[in-house]
Amino acid sequence: MAELKELEDQQSSKYLLQKDVLKYKDRLVITKTSSLIPAILETYHNSVVGGHSGFLRTYKRVSNDLYCEGMEADIKKHCEERLICQRNKSLALSPAGLLVPLEIPQAIWSDTSMDFVEGLPKASGFEVILVVVDRLSKYGHFLPLKHPFTAKLVAELFVKEVVRLHGFPLSIVSNRDKNFMSHFWRELFRLSGTKLNKSTAYHPQSDGQTEVVNRGVETYLRCFCSERPKEWVKWLAWIEYWYNTTFQRAIGMSPFQVVYGRKPPALLSYDSIQSKNSTVEEMLRDRDEILSALRDHLRLAQEQMKIMLTLSLRKKRNEKLSPKLFGPYKILEKVGSVAYKLQLPNTTAIHPVFHVSQLKKLVGPHENLQPTIQYINEKFEWKSVPEDVLEYRQNKTKQWEVLIKWEGLPQLEATWESYEEMQRLYPAFHLEDKIIPILRAGLALAEYASSVLPATKLYHLGISRDEETLQPTVYLNKLPENFPDGCRIFVVDPMLATGGTIVAALDLLKERGIGNKQIKVISAVAAPPALQKLSEKFPGLHIYTGIIDPTVNEKGFIIPGLGDAGDRSFGT
Repeated sequence: MAELKELEDQQSSKYLLQKDVLKYKDRLVITKTSSLIPAILETYHNSVVGGHSGFLRTYKRVSNDLYCEGMEADIKKHCEERLICQRNKSLALSPAGLLVPLEIPQAIWSDTSMDFVEGLPKASGFEVILVVVDRLSKYGHFLPLKHPFTAKLVAELFVKEVVRLHGFPLSIVSNRDKNFMSHFWRELFRLSGTKLNKSTAYHPQSDGQTEVVNRGVETYLRCFCSERPKEWVKWLAWIEYWYNTTFQRAIGMSPFQVVYGRKPPALLSYDSIQSKNSTVEEMLRDRDEILSALRDHLRLAQEQMKIMLTLSLRKKRNEKLSPKLFGPYKILEKVGSVAYKLQLPNTTAIHPVFHVSQLKKLVGPHENLQPTIQYINEKFEWKSVPEDVLEYRQNKTKQWEVLIKWEGLPQLEATWESYEEMQRLYPAFHLEDKIIPILRAGLALAEYASSVLPATKLYHLGISRDEETLQPTVYLNKLPENFPDGCRIFVVDPMLATGGTIVAALDLLKERGIGNKQIKVISAVAAPPALQKLSEKFPGLHIYTGIIDPTVNEKGFIIPGLGDAGDRSFGT
C-alpha cells in the first residue's frame, strides 16, 4: 500500500493547477472530449507553421505545448485523412543499393549541403530556391534566386546569408550543377579553406539530406500555394521557420533546439495579454488572421485541380507546385489483375481505366468528390477557353502578345499569349478592340490608341452641347446595332466636365447590350461632377484620366482645364 501511495503521489505531482489552468509537466491539459481538439489539430498541422507535416513531426510539435490522453491516435488519424496531404505528398519507396553514409560532422555549421529547387513559377522575378542545410544540426536556409544566375551570384548570396551568420564551412556537399563545378566557385572556396564534395553522377542520394529537404519544401509550397502559385516567394520565410522548428527524426529534436539550446516558441499562448502598442497588436492580429485563413484549405482543395497546371501541358506551367494526384474518385470495377475503372466526371475526355501503380487509396471519409477535370483532353493536355483580354504588349521581337484571362481560372492566372496564335486557335474570340471617339476632340486620342493596339476598329460619335442648357445632342451616330460578345470598347473624350456628353455616349452603348465592365473611358482631364455622375449611373465602369481638376464654372468648362480640346488638337 505504501508503494502504491508513493506511486500515486509521484503521478499526481506531474499535474499542476495554475490560475485555474491544469498543466501536466508544464504542458496545458486538454480533455479527450474537448471541443478545441479539431481546432488544435487544424492549427498545428494545417497552418503555415505546421506545414502539413507527417504524424511524427506534428505529434512532437503538439506534445511540446499540450497534453491530451490518447492524442497520438487523434493526430495520426488527422494527418492521414487530410485530403490536401493525400493529393500533394510523395510516396517514399525503398531504393536499390547499399547505403554508404557521409562522415558525421564534428561541429554545427562546419559541414553543409546545398542544392537548388528548380522549375518554380516566376514570383516577383524569382524562379529558384537555393537550399543550404547544416549537416549536423539540420538547420536550413532557403534563399530565392532569379534566372539566369551565375556561380558568382550564388557565391555572393551564400556569403551574405550563410557565411555572414555561421562563417565559412569546412566542407560543402552539392550535386554536379554547372555553378558548383565552375572555376570561380571552386577557387573561392579553395582560398577560404572549404572542401567541396560532389555527389556521384546520376546518384542524387549522395546529397540525400538536401534532396529530402527539397522534397519537404516542395510539398509545403504545393500544400499552401497551389491556388496562388505565383506568390510562393512570400511563403519562403514561413517555410524556413516551419522546417527549423519541426522535429527531425535523425537528431531527435528540432534544428532550432540544436542551434539555440531551447525549444521553439510555443505556437499557442495560454494567457491573454493586451498590448499597449497598437502597431504590435495589429501585427499580432494580422498573424492570427493568416493562420485562421488557412482553415479554408479543405474547401479550396476541391478547386485546386482547375489551377494546378494553369492552362496547358504545352507550356507546363506551375508543374513543380502542382498536386501529385487527382481525385478522389470512386472505383467502379476491377479490370484484369492490375487495373481499375474509375468513375470520372462526364466531361472528362480521358480513359477511365488506370494501372494500380497510378492509384492511391483514399484515407478518411470524403464525400465531396472532386467535381471536374474538364480541362484535360484525350491527349492528356490541359485545355481552357479564353474569357477576356486584360492587356496588350509587344515583345522583344516586336510581336504582339495579349494577356488572356481564362474561363474558370482567377485573374492572377492570366497568361501572355501570342496574338497571332490566339487568332488562329480561337477565331470566334474577338481580339479586336472597338474605339469610339467623340468628335471632334476625341479623334486625336483615338489615333494614338490605334497605334498602340494590335487590332482596332473605329466607330465615330458626334455629340454637341447646348451652351445655355448644357444638354447634349447626338448629331452623328456610326455605332453598329450589335457588338461582338465580350469585346472591349474604348470611349475617347479628352474632357469630362459635367458628364452630360459622355453619359449620352454610354447610354447608346447600353441600348446595344454593352455591359459597364466592357467599357473603358479615356480622357485627358476630368472634373468631379462628371466622375460622380458616371460612378452613380454606370457602376463597374473603368475610367482613365491624366488629371482631375477641382471644378467646373457656370458655363460647364473645367477649371483650370486646358481650354478647348479640339482647338488644341487641330490648331484652330
